[in-house]
Order: sequence, then structure tokens, then C-alpha cells
Amino acid sequence: MKRVMKAVALVLVGAGLGVGVGGCGSAAGSIPTGDLGVTARDAYVEARSIARSWAAGARLRYVEGEEVSPTGMVLPGTGQWLFHYTASGQSGELLVRVTALETGSEERAATSPPGYVVGDNALGASWIDSPEAMGVVLAARADEVPASASLLLVPTRPEQWVVRFPASAGERWRVHAETGEVLGS
Repeated sequence: MKRVMKAVALVLVGAGLGVGVGGCGSAAGSIPTGDLGVTARDAYVEARSIARSWAAGARLRYVEGEEVSPTGMVLPGTGQWLFHYTASGQSGELLVRVTALETGSEERAATSPPGYVVGDNALGASWIDSPEAMGVVLAARADEVPASASLLLVPTRPEQWVVRFPASAGERWRVHAETGEVLGS
């Protein structure tokens, strides 16, 4: 129910309408900004819909998260989720961009994330969500909680979340995308 109310609030706020959702806002009827964050899985639902209208057989190749909060969400005004899709009969890829308040897409030449060769591989559907991936990394690292992170979900064997912290050059954590186990740092 909370997810449905959050989605309704996102649509209404994105349309520039004032929103007062019972149980979600303050006495004045506003919605706390933190409640408008979007996880990778929430954004995936939006991206998949756009990709399927582009091509019925669209396959998700990989996911990028830019400026992801320590809670594993993209918050309003910062960051985005990028979903890279391919489909037979299409010459390139569809890049679907999802922020906390809007979505967009563009066709372009197919790419792979730096340091990876994705090729024809595609992600399965049973990956853990970004809050779980961030949670296990933050629990495993000894440093203070960073302001933001870059996340990458790649179809390696096993599929992995790769978490990087821009403020800590070279720090990279790998998390098993199905079990949530930390694979290395």
C-alpha cells in the first residue's frame, strides 16, 4: 500500500499538483522528500514498461545507478537509474532513464559498462533490490557512511551488484545479485 501511495504521489508531484496523502505527509499535507526516493526495482517496473513498448522482446542487459543515496534510492533532484535494453530486430539499444520524478528514453548504439563485456548476456529477474545491496556493503565496510554511491548491476556469472563510492577512489564492492552475499571488495 505504501508503494502504491508513493507512486501516486510521484505522479501528482511530477504533474505539479499539491499532494496530501493520508498517513504520508505532515499536518500541512506535504510529503517528505525522503519518501519520494526510487529503488532500482521500483525504477525497473517503469523502465520495463517503456522497453516493452519499444520492442515486445526487449531484454535488460545491465543497470546503472548514479548518485544513489546510502539507503539505496535515487532521491528527487539527484541521481538516476539507467536501464540498457536490446531486442532482436533493433540495431542498437534503448536507454531508459528513471529519476525520482520523471522517466525518459533514447535509442543509441549498444554499449557495455567500463571494464565489462556484456555482449548478448541479459539479466535475470531474481536480483535483489538496491537497498539490500547497499545495506550489505555498508554493514561490511569500516568507514563512515558516504553521501552517495554508483551502482552497477551486471550479468556476470553470478550476476553482481558493483558498488563504488566516488569519494573513496578505487573502493569497489561486489555483491551477489541473487543472494546478497558480499563477494569481495
